[in-house]
Amino acid sequence: SAMDPGLRGHMGGVECVWPCLQTLFTEVLSRAQWVRLWDHLVTHWREPALLPAAMVALLKFLRPAILAAPPGEAGVKPLLAREQTVVLKPVLDNMYALGRAAPGLAPDKPSAAAADLTPGEGGLLGTMQGRTPPRRT
Repeated sequence: SAMDPGLRGHMGGVECVWPCLQTLFTEVLSRAQWVRLWDHLVTHWREPALLPAAMVALLKFLRPAILAAPPGEAGVKPLLAREQTVVLKPVLDNMYALGRAAPGLAPDKPSAAAADLTPGEGGLLGTMQGRTPPRRT
């Protein structure tokens, strides 16, 4: 919201992104795009900030469509609950940039909410700390 107050204001709140997060982007991305995004997220599983960064990057990419929708949750929520035309390369580039630099997402710029997603004691992903990801066979 600090990065784009105009977009945040048009959306009317963060509740409208919930359908997108609930389905882990399956509704808003095509199958091929979804697989490609999750290849990146799983490969970089030690960087949990990339999941919220992916949401923000997607919102930034969809900014013109969001601003063209009626304002508020009633106009934006349905947009994020159906497949959109997305060019994934800029979304991924932005996701990595945000995940490593944005206040509240980057490990060196934590927020209270991001702390819950940070690997380590007490964090949501704390149980994964020190483990290697499963091997693909």
